[in-house]
Amino acid sequence: HAKAKNLAAKGEFSQAETEMTNASQKLNTLIKSSKDGKEFDPLKLQTHQLTGQIYAANGNYEACEEEYRKAVEHFPNDGRALFMLSRILELRGKTEEVLKLQERMKLLQAMQGSMFGP
Repeated sequence: HAKAKNLAAKGEFSQAETEMTNASQKLNTLIKSSKDGKEFDPLKLQTHQLTGQIYAANGNYEACEEEYRKAVEHFPNDGRALFMLSRILELRGKTEEVLKLQERMKLLQAMQGSMFGP
């Protein structure tokens, strides 16, 4: 994960993509071997986010969209995942879906705000 991030920071996106594929496979193996896999949720979310960013940097918007959809599927209340999915959908001209996600983000923000006071 860290190696892929460093490669991406250097602009070596193809190598970063390969590294993220390997890291994702290792993470999935760990999750399968664990009791319920929940302890890996933060790392799983970071993996989806970084992989999506690398796909976008490589111009692979279809794979980027797919990765952010996975993130939103696994973490439906994560504002960053929702935002990143909406951005890639906007780039791909999927306006209706963007509007639905924006509404969802507003609701989530309102719910989170009400949890922490007025």
